[in-house]
Amino acid sequence: CQVTLKKLIDIFNSNLNVQGFDYLPTLAKHISKIANTGVRNLGTWAGNLGLKHGHLEFPSDIFLCFETVNATITLLSENNQPIQISPVQLLNFDLKGFLIYSVQFKPFNPKTSIVQTFK
Repeated sequence: CQVTLKKLIDIFNSNLNVQGFDYLPTLAKHISKIANTGVRNLGTWAGNLGLKHGHLEFPSDIFLCFETVNATITLLSENNQPIQISPVQLLNFDLKGFLIYSVQFKPFNPKTSIVQTFK
């Protein structure tokens, strides 16, 4: 949950050759255009989603990228019970007592799926 946008970009780019996750560098390129270097070095993907949660009008590129690839967000309750939800479900979820903990991505078949983003 404390993974900065810069670290997320690095993680995505380091998975260039992982079968089914060919789309991650596309997300990395998109995220590299968010805000400025200072924000990407300090801001986290979870913080960005928390901001979107609190301000639905906030144009979160992280939210859009995660929703585009059907990512699953894991929340942890105060009792360390995990709950998995979609980015859209996060928008109306009462986060009181929860931590945005992790995100999981699903493999796509590159022969049948193309992921492109535009900024």
